[in-house]
Amino acid sequence: MFGRQRFKTDLVDINVEPTFNDTFLIMLQDPYDNTTIDVNNMIRMKIPLELHLFEHKNNEKTLLSVKKVEWRYLLTSNNKGRIFLSEEMFGFGARHNIALGVINFEISIVNALPSQSWIKDSILKEQLVVELKYDKDLIKELFVKSEKFNNEYKSLKSGNEDRILKLWAESIYDREYRPIFEFVSPLNPSDITRYLETPLHCLRFVSLIPYRRPINDSIKYDFLLDTKVFLSTGYGSSAEHAILLCSLLLSFRLNAYVALGHNNNNTYYCVIVIDFNSEENNVVLWDACYGEKISVKDPRIYKYLRSVSCLFNDRMFYALNQNDDDILKVDFDLKDPTLWS
Repeated sequence: MFGRQRFKTDLVDINVEPTFNDTFLIMLQDPYDNTTIDVNNMIRMKIPLELHLFEHKNNEKTLLSVKKVEWRYLLTSNNKGRIFLSEEMFGFGARHNIALGVINFEISIVNALPSQSWIKDSILKEQLVVELKYDKDLIKELFVKSEKFNNEYKSLKSGNEDRILKLWAESIYDREYRPIFEFVSPLNPSDITRYLETPLHCLRFVSLIPYRRPINDSIKYDFLLDTKVFLSTGYGSSAEHAILLCSLLLSFRLNAYVALGHNNNNTYYCVIVIDFNSEENNVVLWDACYGEKISVKDPRIYKYLRSVSCLFNDRMFYALNQNDDDILKVDFDLKDPTLWS
């Protein structure tokens, strides 16, 4: 996987040393983009090459491992457009420390650049260090702010300390925790409408992806698949369904939020809440797993969600600051700071 490009190897039998004999042509530039691309542009392309390892058994596909590969080492004068890599693949979640094996492969630039175009190793390393520092500084700042927010929230009202606020989740790529709102990512509307004409088409599409309960159903969703991995996997939890649907609906300029709460089985569950008309408090719940929508004032809503603790999308995070978290009794006026923090 590279950006919006997807590639798939032929299936091979499971053995000690499986051999993948496949070659893929990856475009570094969008075919519709007429911008001149050179080394100076490519060195700033922070788009990783992603390897997704699956096991196919009894007509079921199971994700085993995901690996991000830094391909920009191709651009250095030492490598001159050709590198051989050995990447160790690890499991994820509870198995993140288990090594599954090593994949050996080659990456090369088809149309070689002029010899004077290659950059020094030191320039690339400096670029990677700057990117890494920026990411770490941003995460550190967000962590400090989220800790402050969490502590202030618990002290606002009696009972808030017992509510679960999901501010962070573990990423499959680097096994590091990221802010929960980073998993929501609106897409390009022009790309979506080519396949999904309306928001209802989005709801139907996401609901067709099989639901599978997380392996560690601790009701906290400490581990989440990114949307790209979720789509390539072909199944996921209610949280991953809701995050994908929210990303799609935001692309249609709808006021959509992922709602975290508990269902009838008292398990942590995620749905989509959309406020079509905030003045009339007309709030509608969209269930990304069932493919249905219902008003939050309809008693039948208990089929999907019984309580709610927080709402979030790519820009905002709201924590419930009301005495009762029963979804039929919750006031969804997000503009009132006494109701939502």
